[in-house]
Amino acid sequence: MSAETLPTSGRLRAAFDRLLDVPYQDPDQRRRGMVFNALLSTGVLTSLVLMADVQLLGYWYPVFNPTFLTVILLLNLGVYGLAYAANKRGYLEVAARLYIALLTVLVLLVVFLYDGLSSLAIGVFMWLFVAAIGTLPLRAGLITVGATLLTYGGISILQVAGLYTPPFTLSAELKATGLGLITVTTSAGAALVVALFIFNLQQQFEEARQTARQLDELQQTLAQRVEDRTEEARQQAQRFQVIAELGSAMTAILDLEQLMARAANFIAERLGYDHVGIFLLDKDRQWAVLRAASSAGGKRMLARGHRLHVGVQGIVGNVAFTGLPRIALHVDADPAWVRNPDLPDTRSEMALPLVVREQIIGVLDIQSHHPEAFSPEDVRTLRVLADGLAIAIENARLLTEMQQALDRLRVYQAQDVVEAWREALRRHRDVFAYESVYDAVIPVEAEEAPQLEEMPEHAESSEVEGRHRLQVPVSVRGTRVGLLQFDTARPWRPEEVRLAELVAEQLGLALDNARLLEESHLRALNERARGAIVARLRASSNVDAVLRNLVQEVGRALNTERVRVQLMPVEERGEVSPENHEAR
Repeated sequence: MSAETLPTSGRLRAAFDRLLDVPYQDPDQRRRGMVFNALLSTGVLTSLVLMADVQLLGYWYPVFNPTFLTVILLLNLGVYGLAYAANKRGYLEVAARLYIALLTVLVLLVVFLYDGLSSLAIGVFMWLFVAAIGTLPLRAGLITVGATLLTYGGISILQVAGLYTPPFTLSAELKATGLGLITVTTSAGAALVVALFIFNLQQQFEEARQTARQLDELQQTLAQRVEDRTEEARQQAQRFQVIAELGSAMTAILDLEQLMARAANFIAERLGYDHVGIFLLDKDRQWAVLRAASSAGGKRMLARGHRLHVGVQGIVGNVAFTGLPRIALHVDADPAWVRNPDLPDTRSEMALPLVVREQIIGVLDIQSHHPEAFSPEDVRTLRVLADGLAIAIENARLLTEMQQALDRLRVYQAQDVVEAWREALRRHRDVFAYESVYDAVIPVEAEEAPQLEEMPEHAESSEVEGRHRLQVPVSVRGTRVGLLQFDTARPWRPEEVRLAELVAEQLGLALDNARLLEESHLRALNERARGAIVARLRASSNVDAVLRNLVQEVGRALNTERVRVQLMPVEERGEVSPENHEAR
């Protein structure tokens, strides 16, 4: 609102504020500067009234020369103007000292010249004291007041003692006029100062109220911030607890499918999301296949083998292609989002890549029925969860692959062991089983030996024809290759069974070592025989000798009855008869 549009009271208040305003920031200095401006304004008013009184009424003549008094008052106005300008420019101390010095000299001079103790100027002392205490620093104001009182006291003592007589005495009419003038101007000045103090008090009260309101608002804001921080800390602690619990749960689960199902349900239940799905990329990295889901719609998708084309279909396909998280706080506004009839209520969705060793292995998909369901803190928490889940999935997958490889290795190893023992048994086809009867060791015929399918997998005791029989399988590298059988007339005690199992275990090791040594020996013999044959062949000087030596040495090395070697030359000009060499 401009000054022209203000009401009369508002314009007066604005003028009053401009009149008394000072450029000080310190509250005490500002207060003293405004008091000084009020005193100067009252002094100007008093000087103008005195000038009008001197020029119009003539009461002061012949005591004072009106022209001389007018000049003095004009000089006084000039001093007031300089002091006011100095105060407006920030020189309060200089202006105040100048004003108070001038006022003190004038008052004491009037007291000294006119009527002494009964001088009209005594009433101005109060004004001098207010000026000294209100505008100067406390110490300087007290010194000024003390010096003025001492000077006035000295004049009073001299006058009472008869040592001093005032040069001039004012008439009663002049005193009455002067007293009225002093009373009016002093009252006006006092009213101005009181108004100033009231104005300052109002400002202070208003500032105090504003400060109180600000403190109240600040307290409420701080309380709300503390509450928000507390809630945020509680949620953050809950998120960390979820991360820790999920990590512990994933560590205890080794099966890949069970791990993913547990993780999807855990995230949905603990963090309150409507759907959590886990996608894994296929071997060709062309499709993101849903492998676990927490919602009913997700389980329907899982049952029909739901998958999304990488880089083409939906938010999940986009994340599987780019490897960057994607958050749709309003799914309708996301161009990559594709409506899913199994999840019709989805309003916000977040997909996070599952990355292991800088390679994308899948996507963690989270959906909610509420728009803007994901806060920045949720995103940070879920990214940590996604990183941990990716590592757990990769570890479970590697463990599964390793287990499968170990199973295949065991199968191949068992087959190798079986084949090796079959070969060993073929070498010992005459005798491959023995039994001890009353310390006599006798061989067992092949038809009497138990077959593999008849062998027990573990130590078994049974009663056969009134006797107690204990059968303990003999295993080599997890493959059963034999059987220990004990018959006695009494039942078998547990410690005897354990001893028999230990013997069977050591027997398996001993048999396998013996078979390996035997095979090593046979390989050494074969190597020596091969070396001898090669040396004999290399010593032959023609083809016929090579062939003759070959059939002879090979038949001897392999212990065969008949060996035959036959060369079939390449046909060039007609048929060439084959050359036969035969040895018996």
